[in-house]
Amino acid sequence: MSNFENLNQLPPEVKILIVNAQALVDKTKSAMKEKRTEIDLTGKFQLKDDCKAIEKLIKKFSAGKANEKDVKALELAVIRLQTTAGALVGVK
Repeated sequence: MSNFENLNQLPPEVKILIVNAQALVDKTKSAMKEKRTEIDLTGKFQLKDDCKAIEKLIKKFSAGKANEKDVKALELAVIRLQTTAGALVGVK
């Protein structure tokens, strides 16, 4: 991805959130590849959009341009992806 040197100054809770978010994105993408014929087009677009939102926020953190508002946005994006991925592809 990007240069993660700027993540060293973040609090541990935020670092853990970023790692868990990236792991969830990776799990979701691999599950989408496995179940590509079982997911309808709307579901695929929703999953891709949720993954892209998380990756965009992670890039903002790695660039050092994130603030407290972005932490909250990342938490909400992770919850949204967990819900969508759990319902569509069974990722927990």
